Amino acid sequence: MLVNSLSFDRLCMRDVPLAAHTSYQIGGNADYFAMPETVEQLQALIQGCSRIGMPYYIFGYGSNILFPDKPKQGKLFISFKKLIDTNIVVSNGEMKIFLAAGIPLAYLALVGISCNYDKLLFTHLLPGSIGAGIYINAKCYEDQMSGIIDTVYYIDTANGDSQIQSISVNDCQFAYKRSIFQGKPWIIVGADFKILMPNELDEDLLLKMKKDLVIDSELAAKTDITKLDGFYQYFKNSAANLCNQIGRKLPEQLIGIDTDRNNKYHFSYPSCGSVFKNNYDYGTPMGVIIDQLQLKGKEHGGAMISPYHGNFIINCNHAKASDVQYLIQLVQEAVNNKLGFVPEPEVVIISE
Repeated sequence: MLVNSLSFDRLCMRDVPLAAHTSYQIGGNADYFAMPETVEQLQALIQGCSRIGMPYYIFGYGSNILFPDKPKQGKLFISFKKLIDTNIVVSNGEMKIFLAAGIPLAYLALVGISCNYDKLLFTHLLPGSIGAGIYINAKCYEDQMSGIIDTVYYIDTANGDSQIQSISVNDCQFAYKRSIFQGKPWIIVGADFKILMPNELDEDLLLKMKKDLVIDSELAAKTDITKLDGFYQYFKNSAANLCNQIGRKLPEQLIGIDTDRNNKYHFSYPSCGSVFKNNYDYGTPMGVIIDQLQLKGKEHGGAMISPYHGNFIINCNHAKASDVQYLIQLVQEAVNNKLGFVPEPEVVIISE
């Protein structure tokens, strides 16, 4: 596909605050910013950047990202918020649901409610997008993305044609917070999720699911689910309303997730959720380690190590990226001095 420079220019916005596109609500203005709505638009952006030598960075809802206070000039930031294509295919007793990379992860739980498939429920109130969740093999309690995926679709940016390719879940090298995509120049554009069908599929239910899967492209603008409080209210209410519509009791698993996250004040302050990966060789969760080191409540600038959960660093008063990074280093040094290892950040820190 040849790049139309005019269409490339139309897709790019200028001087856009990155703070509005991350759950941390931190980040300076991007020199260039784009939100493609189709794979074709994404391909045009990638090829346009290649043609003019412009660096770019791709992300979903920014729920696991710390953007810089002063983003690099001449760089294009591409959000997948509007890349939300969907499809349902029923064949040979199986139902596959395709979800594009920009669809919120928490939407999978609504699909699980619709078709009474509880394996998807762990994504309830899990911030982030489908693409990012696959990239990091998002985990909640004992469940993770690798357990529900069938096929992942991606663009290999090493190929000049930027055509869509596919890879089976068995070849994705999934592990704890790891995937093959972290070591490849590949851009995830969507995935198939295989769902075991009941003995008799309700055709009316299938039609309703197909209709419901058409997500309004203005969802983010209408509900502002980038912000954690808006995200929480939207998906909490959506789950309850859906259960009422289909006459199903709200699953206990969803109630438990809601209670646990609220006990940690997960949605009360801007944050990225867990800042550090757990060190399974050591065995103790990072939140507990940080608590034992009496670091909870430590502040720097507008950032604070959450007094409610040690592995959260919250934006409590117009924090800057440098404030959060100071506390990250504080924790790393304290853990290394006491326990002899440096905690690996889970949050993606974008350099200036």
